[in-house]
Amino acid sequence: MERVIKFFIVYKTIFAFLFCIVLSTSLIFSNQTEQVSKLRGKFTDFSSSITQKLNWFSLVFSALEVNDSLRVVNERLSSENWQFRELKEENDRLRELLEFKKNAPFEFQTGQIVHWSTPFLSTVTINLGRIDSVKKNDPVITNDGLVGKIITSGKNSAICQLLTDGSFKVSAQIINSDIIGFLQYKQDNYAVIDIRGSATVNIGDTVVTSSHGNIYPFGIPIGTVINCTSEPGLIKTATVKLFVNYVRLRDVSVITNVNSYENK
Repeated sequence: MERVIKFFIVYKTIFAFLFCIVLSTSLIFSNQTEQVSKLRGKFTDFSSSITQKLNWFSLVFSALEVNDSLRVVNERLSSENWQFRELKEENDRLRELLEFKKNAPFEFQTGQIVHWSTPFLSTVTINLGRIDSVKKNDPVITNDGLVGKIITSGKNSAICQLLTDGSFKVSAQIINSDIIGFLQYKQDNYAVIDIRGSATVNIGDTVVTSSHGNIYPFGIPIGTVINCTSEPGLIKTATVKLFVNYVRLRDVSVITNVNSYENK
């Protein structure tokens, strides 16, 4: 209480001034003369104008707050939509792999890519290993076609060399023909296959793995022919557009019974 009294004593002049203003205003506006009425009207117009401006600012700030809230909601909905889309794509991939597994003539284990190598599109690490019967040189595929092969196998993980690696080569064959050659990746999801010069290759022909080399079983899809050189010579080169989109790889399968399949 003592502090309050001291506060009023220190600022007594200011309080007295404010009291006089309030008292004077009350006396002025309690008067009913014409001059006071005009003054009251002007004061009312002024206060109304100030009130309108303050209301406008209030509306602006309210709109900004609503806008911020809507932006937060939009970001949350966008994130949820992206997650739902990713889940749908994953569900579609797994459903296709399941359907592929039912129709495939060989056994395989399905897993996910857990690490991409540097340089990109050279190798990937998958969450399958020896405990899943995965071993070196096992082919790696998706429901679209050939992905690569296992080059190192640990207990619970393995490294897959991708077909897109510059040093990767695979014996390939034009389906429904005896045309065989080595296929190697070039760039932008395209590969080339060298075949004998006398072979007849048509645009749109499907290229699959041959059984030469005892690594890949016959018939794993690789791609489709989009161009072929026509120069005379011992060898001609066909350009192949690959079926697998390696940039979007997520789920892969490893064929674990190539030898038993080939011996059937």
